[in-house]
Amino acid sequence: MSVISSKIQLHIEQSLAFSGLAILEQRLMFYLRPDLWVAAHNVASDSNWGAVENYLAGLSPRVKVFEVRFEGRGDSWARVAARSDDRLADRIGWITGLEVLELREYQAEERTDGPAGRQDVQAQEEIPAWPCAARTEALERRGERDKHAKTAQTRSS
Repeated sequence: MSVISSKIQLHIEQSLAFSGLAILEQRLMFYLRPDLWVAAHNVASDSNWGAVENYLAGLSPRVKVFEVRFEGRGDSWARVAARSDDRLADRIGWITGLEVLELREYQAEERTDGPAGRQDVQAQEEIPAWPCAARTEALERRGERDKHAKTAQTRSS
């Protein structure tokens, strides 16, 4: 199971506590919280939607996830977690400074089975990039062989 980044978790918790909503779009997260990330690409490396989605599902009181489209930002949709949808478009606009064109409730994508679209826990498991016991075990659970295992064993001999 994927673990949520501590910075993403802090952003969500503080945003929900102070405004009742948390912007979950990476560029806006950096713009709104430069105290958490040094550069915009750092937000991307911390982001894992599956982990965020699981985290949000476990919050109490419950939050709903919405998608919002902003003026001047193309056809892309940004996700927003909110405790209430009361005047949500206005509240998002006040916080971001952007005009909200469209707002809809987020519909989770259907998960597919099969090798090309595996969405099970095993497929989403994060595997360390360095040779270690955790990497070897995770790859074995997937039925893969660790290419780096021989190199690590040769060096330690």
